[in-house]
Amino acid sequence: MSPGLQRGPDGLFVLHGISWPTYTALLKDLEGQPGHRVAYDRGTLEIMSPSELHENLKTILGRMIELLMLELNIECRSGGSTTWKREDLARGLEADECYYIASEPRVRGKLEIDLTIDPHRTWRSRSM
Repeated sequence: MSPGLQRGPDGLFVLHGISWPTYTALLKDLEGQPGHRVAYDRGTLEIMSPSELHENLKTILGRMIELLMLELNIECRSGGSTTWKREDLARGLEADECYYIASEPRVRGKLEIDLTIDPHRTWRSRSM
């Protein structure tokens, strides 16, 4: 666990009044340190340290989605646990697992996704 970050019983901390530069600086500081999920929504910052059960269930669900797409012969693109952020919306999040399914043809072959032009889900985090 990182210094200064204490895990509550549910592993989730919520802070209000956090600026975009503070959020992006925190992401940079946590880069390469697995075990944290960070979400930001217009000044509200959530930090979660997923439990082993959470990670186990995430992996099982991800495998089920991928197997279902394979069995149904549906193209999908995995985004894994990418950090998605848009400064113009003052929002950012890190998914456990994410996929392009219905909109996969619109991102097929792209090396990088640009959320200002490429399709994306509605921004929504756990407690916001």
